[in-house]
Amino acid sequence: MPKLPILKHQLSVIKPLIGSYPNDKKEWLKLRDKTITWRKWYYSRRWRKLRWQILKEAHFTCAICQSIEHDTSKLVCDHIKPHKGNEKLFYDLSNLQCLCKHCHDSIKQREEKRWLKGTIFYPEYLQPSLIPLTIMCGAPASGKSKYIAMNKGAKDIVIDLDEIVASISGVPSHDWSRKKYAEKAFSKRNQMLSSLSMDKVHRNYDHAWFIVSEPEAFRRSWWEMKLNPEMIIVLETSEQQCLKNADLDSDRNRQETALAINKWWNNYTPRNGDVIFRQT
Repeated sequence: MPKLPILKHQLSVIKPLIGSYPNDKKEWLKLRDKTITWRKWYYSRRWRKLRWQILKEAHFTCAICQSIEHDTSKLVCDHIKPHKGNEKLFYDLSNLQCLCKHCHDSIKQREEKRWLKGTIFYPEYLQPSLIPLTIMCGAPASGKSKYIAMNKGAKDIVIDLDEIVASISGVPSHDWSRKKYAEKAFSKRNQMLSSLSMDKVHRNYDHAWFIVSEPEAFRRSWWEMKLNPEMIIVLETSEQQCLKNADLDSDRNRQETALAINKWWNNYTPRNGDVIFRQT
């Protein structure tokens, strides 16, 4: 792998998770609890007290199906609006409701897991990369491509959806129709990701780079579980700096890019094991 440059940005490395990658639901939940820092709040005394208060005030009645459950282990204190690691919202009494476990698991958790349904976006058949792999994450215009350009070697492979679309469509890399090219582009991207686990491809490259924005910790954990990268780098480039960078790219739609940057930061959650570069 090429040597990382000395940057002026603030750098922090969160202690990586050590262990095997899960294949079943129980192991996945364990991984989730370990890699997402706010999961520990569910085990705090403050949360247990708050949970009991919500269940009592609801008279142990599910807010969705109105069933009464006398076994409190079958009740869940649920967040009405996803807190996404916001501690204030996590403990906000007005944001909590009592649900039976059936309603919670079958209805509410669909919101958390809906990203797993789109197999073209998250192909289940992927295998761990045989090539040393770095996954680059960050908001639009955060500097992911620039970082790779500064660090990649002559025999490295870069998997970047924007560049794939540019090669397919002939239009500039950031100015492409999702409706027109998405299926073909994601299929090509998945083929390239799948090839990383093939011996024949492995011998052709020294290192692989995969660009995917992924603001949510769950999703970065999914890629880690599937591809087993050497590291996942997240560029925490400030919204203001991203907008400045975007202004330098003539092929970007300013308004759409600004919305996408704002959306990334609204959805961003930290995760154990990520290498973080911060630029304000």
